[in-house]
Amino acid sequence: MSKNISKVYLSSDSEKILSIGKKNKVAIIKRPKKISGDKAKSEEAVLHVLNNINYTPDAVVMLEPTAPLREPWDIDLGVEIAAMLSFSAIKNNDKVGLALFSDKVEKYIPPKKGKKHVLRLITDIINHDFENSNKRTSIKSAIDFANKISKRKSVIFLISDFIDDNFWNELKFLNFKHDVVGLQIYDTNERSFPNIGLINIHDSETGKTTWIDTSVKKNRNKFERNSNEKLNEFSKKCKNIGFDLLQINTDDDYIKFLMQFFRSRAKRS
Repeated sequence: MSKNISKVYLSSDSEKILSIGKKNKVAIIKRPKKISGDKAKSEEAVLHVLNNINYTPDAVVMLEPTAPLREPWDIDLGVEIAAMLSFSAIKNNDKVGLALFSDKVEKYIPPKKGKKHVLRLITDIINHDFENSNKRTSIKSAIDFANKISKRKSVIFLISDFIDDNFWNELKFLNFKHDVVGLQIYDTNERSFPNIGLINIHDSETGKTTWIDTSVKKNRNKFERNSNEKLNEFSKKCKNIGFDLLQINTDDDYIKFLMQFFRSRAKRS
């Protein structure tokens, strides 16, 4: 289980799903039919859970069963990197801001100093309602926003899986005006796809789903080859425009990688 999560609840109207939760010693909550189904809103399920537990949690993280390869450390990684960078910044008495984006900027918190401000940023990252945000990504929109609000030269960390395109000209301009560092997070299974049988893969960018038989080695090899080619091609493009990129695997010791990365940047300056 994610080390940032202390308690897990399984909410469902399906007896079969709830029985699986029981076998795995997960706290279960039977969800009424009226807030279940394809047309039900996710926040209704969350509120139902909160109304049926005997304490008030500090934060709530909702995980939907549409990403079969998601691991607990996938949840931690983005939050931990953002937190580490934020606390490093306030240690240097720098201001820290936050912009969360999908195909538009969903939330913006202007830069400020102080520990309380950083804790607010981290809480907002965890609690942001990504379910009701647009599933598509527009890095161009985020970069345009950064160019608009950042008048002084700043250090900007762009944390994403970078599954997008048509943002290269804007990225060049932002990188010229500011010190921009890209942190591309990818799952270890993208490099080495596991044999987990027949799975239904959901693409949150397009909304499409497809079945893949991972027990067939040819299918796994094809998936791995495509993923590796995309990661390597993106890295080359970034290098060609002078954009500093660090590709972080969810299995990596990201602190070690970040320290090495910034030491090499310091030597260049």
